[in-house]
Amino acid sequence: MESKEPQELHKKRTAKVRDWLSDSDGLLVTFDSVVIEWLSGFTGSNGCIFLDNDDFILFTDSRYKLQAPEEIKQFGVDARCVITADPYSEISEISKSRVIYLDGERISWAQKKKLSEKLQGEITDTQSPIRELRSIKDPHEVQAIATAANIADRALTQTLETIEMPITEKQFAAIIDHKLQLLGASGPAYPTIVAAGSNSAFPHATPTDSVINENAMILVDVGAQYNGYRSDMTRMIPTGSLTQEQNEMIELVLEAQKVAISEVRPGILGKEIDHACRTYLKENGFGENFTHGTGHGVGLEIHEYPRINSKSEDLIEEGMVITIEPGIYLDGKYGIRWEDLLLVTSDGVEFLTKSEKLTQL
Repeated sequence: MESKEPQELHKKRTAKVRDWLSDSDGLLVTFDSVVIEWLSGFTGSNGCIFLDNDDFILFTDSRYKLQAPEEIKQFGVDARCVITADPYSEISEISKSRVIYLDGERISWAQKKKLSEKLQGEITDTQSPIRELRSIKDPHEVQAIATAANIADRALTQTLETIEMPITEKQFAAIIDHKLQLLGASGPAYPTIVAAGSNSAFPHATPTDSVINENAMILVDVGAQYNGYRSDMTRMIPTGSLTQEQNEMIELVLEAQKVAISEVRPGILGKEIDHACRTYLKENGFGENFTHGTGHGVGLEIHEYPRINSKSEDLIEEGMVITIEPGIYLDGKYGIRWEDLLLVTSDGVEFLTKSEKLTQL
């Protein structure tokens, strides 16, 4: 991977947003904690960013008067920190009558109301441009995500080496989560899923007190969080001899994943990748059992742009980090999902998750 000083890369994020703003006389205002962290490095629970071609201001309250300037300094951006209980009046004074770009899906009704009462300029939604800018990961972001993926790989491997049957789904998940932190993660990227038997037929199953038997398939969906960035992976773990049907289903979904991954390249639409995967499962008689999208972007959030589903017009580009995760769910019996985290390259993909795919013991 290309090696650059993180601070240099962080500054380029601000430059990308300013390039987008330069086409108008507008400015960006965001209360979205994810965008705030992406632009400034600030990780506090209360903040607001004002950004135009001249100013970059982080507004926050007195709880963060020490933390905010320190995190901005470490991030290396040219932002200044303003401690205030009323950012709305200050933003109004600076913005005058210019257009304000605001992410309508990432602001509370109360915040929007306060801004509307104070601001003179027109408020315009800016969700799509910012999420698209964030979707192209710089080398520092890719390294953080790859580290998170490596931690999850090792945590799963170590868990499988140390667990003893009988064990419950909850206990299994707790051991993985503990391993994640021991290996350097700040925690799981999302609630770890461990589901066996009929519980695995729920795509977003919650671990239960059910004891995993010695002739089961365990669906394990695990990710780590490292320096704010996340990973995502699902593996099927056979605990004993599987039936012929289970073997066929495991191989079928694995092949569907291979079909989808072979389609990933810059310039393809999310729906085209999904179509290839869904068509393969449909032709093999299980199209109706694939009940979710084929994948999604990953970064500071576990679900980001681009969407990879049957309706997605999102364009896949080099530098995106995405999942490919086909699944088949048979109500009352079991579910199977294979999921990997991939960096989109100039001509295909690079696997960031590398855990072995066990289809037999």
